[in-house]
Amino acid sequence: MSVGSMWHRIFRINSVNEQEVVKEMKISIDREGCIECGACEQTCSEIFVVESGQKASIVRKYQKDVPDVGEIPDTLVSCANEAAASCPVQVISTG
Repeated sequence: MSVGSMWHRIFRINSVNEQEVVKEMKISIDREGCIECGACEQTCSEIFVVESGQKASIVRKYQKDVPDVGEIPDTLVSCANEAAASCPVQVISTG
């Protein structure tokens, strides 16, 4: 997969009416395989939450209609990658 295909470009208008490009990356969780250990939330609570007795999910701010799929800004990519690496069952996908 090429780097260009991993990113969505979103244009926002800033306070001086100039366009700025904000890149977002897709992220997903295979919730069926989640063991509710909380490693993702401990590593990157800006993106992941594990509520008592429930599988990991993406925080509402970054969800795309369902709790296991989302898009995150480029400023959180490294956090997401660290969380994916920390998952003992490797159920987090980025890109």
